[in-house]
Amino acid sequence: MIKKILLICILCIVVIPAVLLKLYAYYSANKYIPEKPPTITADSLKSLSISLIQSQEDFNGTLVIETQIPDHNKAEITFLNNYSGGDSVGATEYKMIAEKKNQLWTITNSKTHWKCFRDLFFNSFWTTSACP
Repeated sequence: MIKKILLICILCIVVIPAVLLKLYAYYSANKYIPEKPPTITADSLKSLSISLIQSQEDFNGTLVIETQIPDHNKAEITFLNNYSGGDSVGATEYKMIAEKKNQLWTITNSKTHWKCFRDLFFNSFWTTSACP
């Protein structure tokens, strides 16, 4: 009987909160807010990616471009900057859609989320809310 109660206590204290935190992490990682796309145009995706990186005051991160098949005139850009230059916001991630029109690549859609640097308990989770 004591083993059963101990097992239930461990389940309630450790396992359930761990599962709930994993679910919250998944939910927050997939939640973005729309943002005005940067007004950058370029003649190639490489030039567009260089311009995106240069538009950041400080950059330490990754930029991934995936062209959409069969339409090679669209690309999805995932732009992660792990350093914002401030003490409140940590990493910022942008998801953008670039389209090629008249031989120029332009970003037509953008959304973002970020991690709060000073949040004591939830600094490893993505958010769309203001940071403390």
